[in-house]
Amino acid sequence: MRQILLTVSVLTLLLPACKNKRSTSVIPPDKMELVLQDMMRADKFLADYVLNKDTTKKIDSESIRLYQQIFAIHQITGEQFQKSFSYYKEHPDQLRAIMDSLSRPVSAAPTEMVQPIPVPQQQSATDSSRNKADTPQKPKIKKVMAID
Repeated sequence: MRQILLTVSVLTLLLPACKNKRSTSVIPPDKMELVLQDMMRADKFLADYVLNKDTTKKIDSESIRLYQQIFAIHQITGEQFQKSFSYYKEHPDQLRAIMDSLSRPVSAAPTEMVQPIPVPQQQSATDSSRNKADTPQKPKIKKVMAID
């Protein structure tokens, strides 16, 4: 009886120590959220603009190409992402928190807008003796960040 009591008390003390802790090689939840957000945007871009207009492109190769760019932006590897995603799948409470944050509207995030650069006014007909390099060109486009 004494051995059983001792065994139960030792197990009771050691069981919390066996709790799965996140490894340092697992991407933190806030960074994982950003990576998944970018991957979802890439998938939407492919579906709406690339594959919709050019049906000869293969979705898998285009997705992989964009995912590699996303991994490079976030300074992670595909292997790190796979390992981290597997970890989060084994810990559904943490994955649920990440996915719930993805489903929230991103109204506070800045969005990119494209605005044309103003073209200088055309000069009078008397200045038409200038060469074609001086004639006004099509407006150039620059990206600016706008916050909604």
